[in-house]
Amino acid sequence: GNECVESEAGGQARLTRVWTALPDTAGDTPPATEWVAGMLRAGARAVRLFPKRMSWTLDEWCAGTLLSALEERRVPAFIPFEETDLAQVHRVLEAYSRLPLVLSGASYRINRMLFPLLERHANLRLDLSPRWDVHDGIEQVCARAGAERLLFGTGWPVHDAGSAIAYLAYARISEEERALIGAGNLDRLLAEVAV
Repeated sequence: GNECVESEAGGQARLTRVWTALPDTAGDTPPATEWVAGMLRAGARAVRLFPKRMSWTLDEWCAGTLLSALEERRVPAFIPFEETDLAQVHRVLEAYSRLPLVLSGASYRINRMLFPLLERHANLRLDLSPRWDVHDGIEQVCARAGAERLLFGTGWPVHDAGSAIAYLAYARISEEERALIGAGNLDRLLAEVAV
């Protein structure tokens, strides 16, 4: 899949490539530090993690070398909510406190756990893909953890972009916060990657 990303997007400067990462424990990928270095040389600047779908775990004994390599280079790791649980997210955030971890596709039902995680872990971000349709949710995160913790996301092409755009456009926040969420926060995360 990562090779397909490169063949489709490699020559287009307007696109930031995101690769899918796997632990190096099965011997079918290079050692994690080499793999991350190669990914960065190829121009990718973030990864997606699918531990449930690809039959692995974020626990140290399985993914430790991968998470350490990503943390060392400050590579943002996007993980869909359905691929993990928040107790495991908490353990990863504690063990790898410089790893930018972005939770995607979260549901409003997790707020009682999400807000304490955001307040405790500065390296946790939330992507505003359409499933996170929380009444006053953007306002609550901005007030409790700061606008820099939110990344705009639509879930397109699976989801229509309209709801995500409307949530951000009509949120009762400052224009500065809206600009951070809309693009500034992601731009900063990608600029912090140690290429």
